[in-house]
Amino acid sequence: MSFIFRAYHAMARQRPMSTRTGVPTAATYVFTNMLNKLRDDFHPEYLAAVFDVAGPTFRDTQGAAVSEIRKWDIRTQQFQNVAYGGYKANRAEMPPDLAQQVPYIRRALAAFRIPILENPGYEADDVIGTLARQGAEQGRGVFVVSSDKDMLQLVNEHVCVLNPPKDNLICDRAKVEEILGVPPERVIDVMALRGDTIDNIPGAPGIGDKGSVELIRRFGSVEAALEHASEVEKKTYRESLLNNREQILYSKDQVTIDCHVPGVTLDAALLETMAAQEPDIEACRELFTELEFTTLLKTIAPVTDVQEKNYLENAGREEVRELLAHASRQARLALAIDMAVAVPSPSRGAEGEDDHDEHAGGSESNLFSEANAPAAPAAQMIALSTKAGQALTASIDSPEIRQALESPSLPKAVHDSKAAMRSLSPVEFASTGAAPAPRLRGVVHDTALYSYLLDPTYSSHSLADVALRRFNLQLSGGLAEAADMTGRLAKALSEEVDREDLRTVYEEIDLPLVPVLERMEAAGVKIDCDVLKQMSARLERECDAKAREIYQRSAVEFNINSPKQLGEVLFEKLGLRKPVKYGKGKTVSTAAEVLQDLAEEHQVPRLVLQYRELSKLKSTYVDALPTLLNHCTQRLHTTFNQVGTATGRLSSNNPNLQNIPIKTELGREIRAAFIAEPGNVLLSADYSQIELRLLAHFSGEPLMLEAFARGEDFHLTTAAEVFGLMPDLVTPEIRNRAKAINFGIPYGLSGFGLAQQLGIDKKEAQQYIDAYFARYQQVRRWIEATKDQARRDQKVQTLLGRVRPIPDINSKNFNMRGFAERTAVNTPLQGTAADLIKLAMIRLDAELHARKLRTQMTLQIHDELLFDVPADEVDTVKPIIQQVME
Repeated sequence: MSFIFRAYHAMARQRPMSTRTGVPTAATYVFTNMLNKLRDDFHPEYLAAVFDVAGPTFRDTQGAAVSEIRKWDIRTQQFQNVAYGGYKANRAEMPPDLAQQVPYIRRALAAFRIPILENPGYEADDVIGTLARQGAEQGRGVFVVSSDKDMLQLVNEHVCVLNPPKDNLICDRAKVEEILGVPPERVIDVMALRGDTIDNIPGAPGIGDKGSVELIRRFGSVEAALEHASEVEKKTYRESLLNNREQILYSKDQVTIDCHVPGVTLDAALLETMAAQEPDIEACRELFTELEFTTLLKTIAPVTDVQEKNYLENAGREEVRELLAHASRQARLALAIDMAVAVPSPSRGAEGEDDHDEHAGGSESNLFSEANAPAAPAAQMIALSTKAGQALTASIDSPEIRQALESPSLPKAVHDSKAAMRSLSPVEFASTGAAPAPRLRGVVHDTALYSYLLDPTYSSHSLADVALRRFNLQLSGGLAEAADMTGRLAKALSEEVDREDLRTVYEEIDLPLVPVLERMEAAGVKIDCDVLKQMSARLERECDAKAREIYQRSAVEFNINSPKQLGEVLFEKLGLRKPVKYGKGKTVSTAAEVLQDLAEEHQVPRLVLQYRELSKLKSTYVDALPTLLNHCTQRLHTTFNQVGTATGRLSSNNPNLQNIPIKTELGREIRAAFIAEPGNVLLSADYSQIELRLLAHFSGEPLMLEAFARGEDFHLTTAAEVFGLMPDLVTPEIRNRAKAINFGIPYGLSGFGLAQQLGIDKKEAQQYIDAYFARYQQVRRWIEATKDQARRDQKVQTLLGRVRPIPDINSKNFNMRGFAERTAVNTPLQGTAADLIKLAMIRLDAELHARKLRTQMTLQIHDELLFDVPADEVDTVKPIIQQVME
């Protein structure tokens, strides 16, 4: 159970894990990984897991006889008599979401073929101690896997304690003495004096870790220390020993592991049960599939390959014609395109970090993802399938295949149709005047989009991962297999999309958006490298100046980018408040929030924050963007990802052009380096406060609706309503406070959060929020109604029908439930805003093409669209864009 609790708390600081149906899984996942690592690292000959049994043990019986104990009061420097609640009386109940996982953990042990041992009336420690003693007597090498110091009393020539959380630390006799200061046979004496607050063992009041070791080293045992108590020089220790004899001896009984539990015998039958075996693959597969452990499915329970298959490689022209004829009759063609043949990729200078999607909570400044940045592909081979289990591969240059690809009347299934379109016509080919590649038309089923619609919270919708999740099949990576699997998934996922009533979202938003995004990616954006070059030189000078000021105020030169050196300067040299530490090595934190707190008392952390901002802008944008230009087009060609966020928003990578800052002067300068083609202008169209307007729509709040209808400054209106002021008396500072409340309410803003954001008292911040809800009562009602609906359905919807599962909304875990409630309220707003701008993009693209305009839509930045417009089309395009977007 100690490892189960450790596994549970290991995930406490991260977002807890759960299945789509709301079953918590974090502890099970961590515990199973620990088991797997233990087996891989040590290859044990015998292995067993020992559990505590519900119900009283002999220690509880002993504790019941003790009604009162003495404790040392640090404040008064005196002993006090207090009521004794009994052994382990201080322990809180197991968290409900952990109790829910224990049966799954026991199933995991069974799947690993690890027997579970338990004995009524005795704790797991006693069963382990008994087995360890018997194993040692039989001359066997015994490893007790535990992080509990009490277990160190079992160590001898044959028994070691293995502590996985301490980097698989193995404690033999020498290590025990190094850790505790006494040999294993004296551990119970030290522990008896120290006591144990977790297990409510009183110990010797006033004698701590240091004193307990000193006394046992001097006298050899608790009993000897008690006999010679009058000889102890330190008054606190002497009085504790003299006045608490029965309590100390009781504590020794409690910490002593019983190594003679009746009925526990390490005989041949038990050894046979404990013999280490290979996992039960089917049981692992069943459990990991149920708990949605995709990674464990791949590593521990290898899934089955596609069995019934008939694949023809490098098919001839006749076979291709026959398959395509069958496809026409069946109105069904699944395809996969080979992207192995590459042409030069965009030139690069600086390496970037992995870009993370919104679901993973990643950095918002990363521009380039190495994992997602292969050389731009040019398709050579294609695989086609019209029937499950059958497929062929052939050259894409075949006239029959070209005709089939371009036929809008032949329904096709593709996994990630935008990537397929891009592979057929990479930017480089289009810019070099090469022979036109076939255009992919007639896509009806995009299995990547299907998967995303059905499971938007998954971070990966690759063909391999979707096949694993849906069919428990491991793909080999073959092209024919990919076409076959795409056809199978198209049928299964299409039916589920219909059952879940997601067909309209798919056919009116997600699928029609694909060619729009493909054209935007091909168009790219132009940047003025000279502007960025000049800005880089200026930022270099500003960074140097800021560094010199930091060195001057610190009275020492150091590497500002080194958290270790910065921590030493802040907390040791400058003596600022006690540092925040994290991780195994207790590394000092110099994160932004820590520096922001410290900036209130010293200028150096404030200057470091400014230095970091300058340095980040320079390296991430100013210096990086020119290196990412496509060498053929001399433009930036980002990739828009439709399946990267749980809310329905688009994300952008390679490079990420959606996160260039706009709130600072420097950020606006970077955006100013984005320019139009000669003779063109850039036109930006941005929805104004779209999520607040949606909040007004959903809630039906009269005051909000009226303010928007009259075209008022809504933040000023809120300031006047909440703070009881005439609009003319609202200062910029008060308006900013109202703005923070307006934008924060849909995200579950608390008084504490608002106080931190505005730098005001928590009580004052809560008064602002209360005043907001007093004025906008319909907003509160809508928020509560939305949470109630999410609790019933375990999902929420956007206005247009996109669904996001919220399985944690009924969780017993406070953090999980709180996150789920905030998600439930925010998703209808942010998700609807995302759907609306997607609809606008689809209709604008159609309108521009229908009118044969040269204007190109080049970027979408959440609520904003950017267009590269010929100067002579500006007057024509502006009203079209405004009308369509509205």
